[in-house]
Amino acid sequence: MIGYKIPARYSPDAYPLDLASNILAGGESSRLYQALVYKDQIAVQSAGFGNFTEDPNLFWAYAIMNPGHTPQDGEKAVLDILDGLKSTPVDATELQKAKNQEISGFILGRDTDEEKAVAIENAAVLGKDPNLVNTELDRYLKITPENIERVAKEYFVPQHATILTITPAAPPAQ
Repeated sequence: MIGYKIPARYSPDAYPLDLASNILAGGESSRLYQALVYKDQIAVQSAGFGNFTEDPNLFWAYAIMNPGHTPQDGEKAVLDILDGLKSTPVDATELQKAKNQEISGFILGRDTDEEKAVAIENAAVLGKDPNLVNTELDRYLKITPENIERVAKEYFVPQHATILTITPAAPPAQ
């Protein structure tokens, strides 16, 4: 598991980082899952998530390795996928998919009065401006591949990272 310190929700860099989070780890079509589970088959599971609340926050990604693959294999593979955002711009299809996920989340996440109240509360408390609830989606829609590449270079770096390796215990002697 690799965790990177990221800024608070509503900060300018939170928007491209959130889209990067969707591209890297948003479900089975994400870069991590596609590479580690489907293509290379070194992991039985791989995912991640950007936790966007107050500062500091955490983007984390993990891989649960298949037998015969070491935690070091997983760490290298996850880092290679994350580093790909630093050197290769996100293509238009991937970016639009991430933006569509945000649009869907905004629509479905404001279906009830309670969900609308929570959105206003988050904007007021975390963003210090309740009107952010009306402008946040536009901020996502303006993100470019260059914005995502820039934040990946700034935040997905060793000095922002914490790496946790969990190795199964050896079977008991018989």
